[in-house]
Formats: sequence, structure tokens, C-alpha cells
Amino acid sequence: MHQRYSWKSYIFLILSILIPVFLLLIDPISQAISEQFAVIMMLIIFLGAITSIILAILVFLDKKERKGIAYIALALTLINISIIGFFLLLGANFAP
Repeated sequence: MHQRYSWKSYIFLILSILIPVFLLLIDPISQAISEQFAVIMMLIIFLGAITSIILAILVFLDKKERKGIAYIALALTLINISIIGFFLLLGANFAP
């Protein structure tokens, strides 16, 4: 059986890279455009994290899929989820 990377691995990796980009850009974009746009970006970050978890499950359950890209994307996803969890639990303590 020949294992290969499929679209799921690549989408998983791209999504795992885009979430921290949105996390870094949420403040400058919300200040430049409006505060209401920050809510939309927070929803995109939250839905991206959920989608990333679902893709992780799909990729790791697929027997025909190579797992190299998926391991990198999983590490990024775990870092992203820990950052999101940190701000959800402790972010109010650091707000001015």
C-alpha cells in the first residue's frame, strides 16, 4: 500500500499556520479598521481551531495518509490551542 499526503494534510497545515497569523494581526487590524472587526476575527480563530482539531482526527485515522505534515500541523495546533486557552482563562487579568 502506497502512502501519500492528501489534501487533508495540506489544509491542516495551512490552517495551523493561519491561526497564529490571525492571532498576531487581530490587534493592529482592529485598531486600523474597527473594533467590530475584531469580533469577526475572534470567530475565525475559534472556528479555525475547531476545524483544525477535526482535521487532525481525520488525518490521523486515515490509514493511507502519511503523517509527517500532520505531526507538524498537530504541534502548531496544540500551541495555538494553548495560547487561545491562556487568553480565555487569564486574559481578563492582563487587560487594562
